[in-house]
Amino acid sequence: MGIISFFRGTKNSGKSQNRDMSEQLPTSSNEYIPKYDITFYHQTENECLVVEYKEKEPSAFSLYDTTKLTIHLNECLDKKYPNILRCEVTRHDSKGLIPFYIDNTGKKIPCIENQFQDVWAGINTALMMKNPQYCEAIAAELCRFDRVRDYVNAGLDSGKFIAGKRRPCGNYIGTMSEKPNQYGEYHCIFNEKAGKIAHYSKEMIGRRQAHREQQLPNKNRSNRRDNDQNR
Repeated sequence: MGIISFFRGTKNSGKSQNRDMSEQLPTSSNEYIPKYDITFYHQTENECLVVEYKEKEPSAFSLYDTTKLTIHLNECLDKKYPNILRCEVTRHDSKGLIPFYIDNTGKKIPCIENQFQDVWAGINTALMMKNPQYCEAIAAELCRFDRVRDYVNAGLDSGKFIAGKRRPCGNYIGTMSEKPNQYGEYHCIFNEKAGKIAHYSKEMIGRRQAHREQQLPNKNRSNRRDNDQNR
């Protein structure tokens, strides 16, 4: 696969490649102002690309200032979609604090580095390494906190609406466009077929079953089955 061979053989295993993205600003009619300090790590032992985004000017009300994206280069959703890769998204505070956020059930969840969300995301990793605006859009749009939360939650509930419509998504959060729109911005695309593959995978059927059992009284758990298996 082209994406994997692009990174294979690097001698920078475990070392960071901190790039000054401001020196690579693309020319555009709309001024692009970098929002993150971006650091790349390549882990050769497990063929992962790790991208760490630290906000240049975090909000005083923000629960975290750093988003870390771990991309598993050897794990794609399906051979039809080699750019939809397994990813782990984590968020933490670089100051060493452990803030909390409130999820949609009202539960306090600590924003700590070793707590991640496992998702499928459509990313052109070669373009990500070359184009800082595309790279930043992945953090700011595709891996945006509320987007990841909503898609992951919808994948656990077959009847839930996401982005205004009911559609299977599993833990697939979408794909980053490879070309900017008329306003010079990269945007998220949702591939319906990829969403169905993720949603009705054995992995997600099992996750939905476990999720439903957690929501049910103990006496009812043994009588519930996942209807997705008949899809």
